[in-house]
Amino acid sequence: MPSYLPDEDVWRYAPAPVGRGWRRLAVVGPLVAVLVAAGAVGVALQARSQDTRGTLDDPRVTRMVAQACGIMTSAVAQVRVDGPARLRGAQLADQNLEVRRMIDRVRTLSPAVRRADRPLEAWLADWETLLAAREQYARQVSGGFRGDFRPPTAPDGSGLEQRMDRAAQGTCQVPATLVDPFAYQDVSV
Repeated sequence: MPSYLPDEDVWRYAPAPVGRGWRRLAVVGPLVAVLVAAGAVGVALQARSQDTRGTLDDPRVTRMVAQACGIMTSAVAQVRVDGPARLRGAQLADQNLEVRRMIDRVRTLSPAVRRADRPLEAWLADWETLLAAREQYARQVSGGFRGDFRPPTAPDGSGLEQRMDRAAQGTCQVPATLVDPFAYQDVSV
């Protein structure tokens, strides 16, 4: 019995016609995909190298800030503001000196490093503002002034120390005694 199919393939078809648009897409498509991928990598690298808005995040900066702030916080905590007016003024001045030293330590970072972590200069300016207000208060207390210290506020009306704490996020928190020199008296033992 003869086989059903002939020995050779009789059902041959001509290849399907390919339009010019598809040929162009086959050539241009991979090129576009490579360019998009390269652009995405470039954007990711740039975003990674950019500063996080409003926070100190450069390791060189946070290391220095944490060290300087730790020294300042420890020194400030050891000075209790109490006694006669002149003594209280001197104690406030001692605390202020520690804040000044912290600011000066942080400013030893190179200008390029300070510029790379954008909020650092604004954060230091806030410390300077707080320090100036405390220095004025220390002079007033030395002269017999018995009023409370009113810390400066941020432009939005919130406490300046809150903005400073947000910028340093765990690296350096403003000690309560710098905002309220008599805060230690509020704690009951």
